[in-house]
Amino acid sequence: MQARWIALVADAVSSKALLITAGWSLLLLIGFYALLRTRRLINLEHPVLWIVVIALAVRLFPDMLLPGGANGDMDAYEMVGQAGAAGQDIYAQPVLEKRHPYLPLYVYWLIFTSWFAQATGWSSAFIVRLPPILADAALAVLIYCQVRRDLSEGEAQRSGLLYALNPIVVLVSAYHGQFDAVPALFALLALQAGAAGVFTQAGFWLGTGILVKGWPVLALPTLFIQARSWRSKVWIILGATLIPLAALLVYVLWFNADPVLILKRALGYNHGVGVYGYTYFIRLGVLAQRLPSDAMTFLYLNARYITLVCLGVIWLWQARRQSLLESWLTILVAFLATTHAFSIQYLAWIVPFGLAARQNTWTWRYTLAAFIYMFLTYNTLILDFRIDHLFSWQQADLYLIIPASLPVWGVAVAWLIQRLRQPAYAS
Repeated sequence: MQARWIALVADAVSSKALLITAGWSLLLLIGFYALLRTRRLINLEHPVLWIVVIALAVRLFPDMLLPGGANGDMDAYEMVGQAGAAGQDIYAQPVLEKRHPYLPLYVYWLIFTSWFAQATGWSSAFIVRLPPILADAALAVLIYCQVRRDLSEGEAQRSGLLYALNPIVVLVSAYHGQFDAVPALFALLALQAGAAGVFTQAGFWLGTGILVKGWPVLALPTLFIQARSWRSKVWIILGATLIPLAALLVYVLWFNADPVLILKRALGYNHGVGVYGYTYFIRLGVLAQRLPSDAMTFLYLNARYITLVCLGVIWLWQARRQSLLESWLTILVAFLATTHAFSIQYLAWIVPFGLAARQNTWTWRYTLAAFIYMFLTYNTLILDFRIDHLFSWQQADLYLIIPASLPVWGVAVAWLIQRLRQPAYAS
């Protein structure tokens, strides 16, 4: 065991970039908390400019420093980009079956990234992380604008800067390279357009968000029910469906692809069962032979319906009577509290909407719990696989990595209970 510890320390010291970026994320956590707790009036002369500059700076630093990013995902991006650049339908390649379980919009960026990196010699990891980094900067500005409508200029600036410094979203965008900030940006634009009564724009932004990743579709029921006229409701449905279908048609014609296969891939994504929340305890029960051996098989086949039922009940009970932003936040919190499947980037979904809804205390609790889990996971597993220096992979996964996610799951459950107890109000 002592030799394993020595090997781990030596490996960590040799990886200066990883050490520096790990320290950077800790500084961001401290800065986020300090900004949240300070009572000093914030009064920037050019707030939008400062928010954008700070958001970009804190993300571009680790983006430039980390040459590889997340091992598995960066490999997937490169494989998808190279296959697409070669004119291959990425959904028809068996080796890419689980590499891009989304609709095809982001494929074009991966193709460009692959071509540009080969043509210039630049790091493909650095380039591929740019869209979520830019989306994060735009989200910070939108949060500032959202809060300014209801509170003082100083509080609005604080909210925008809080998102700019939030370590959770920085880890996902600038370290991992996952692009969930892009659909989050479109989702917030859709909510803001819906709140303004411009449902043609709301449908457009929602459909674009769904085209990038599917999870913004969860905002569709609330947008639909809060549209005042049937014409507005039709615009919401058209935007949410026709934009993804039109983009799908373009890809099908370009690559001579099978649309049914693409839709099955995008709609059938079911990754990460048994690694988060209640499914982890079922997995432990199966391993300890306290539960039937086919319990996990049942979860793989049916737990998605349990998640959908939970979200549906919560929407009918509370979320449908809330304002657009509050309803969306309730659904996202409910998803993190009840989901059967999980990937670490899901943890970034709540942050922009929690800050836009001025749920600063709960966002801090969530950020702290998520950071503990993400700091461990990114620095021992995702960015550099070194956890096996101390334990076998199965031991590390079951008894260290997954248990570290239990606090953030607990915060999500507590936050959901609080939101279900508070009075609902319509926009």
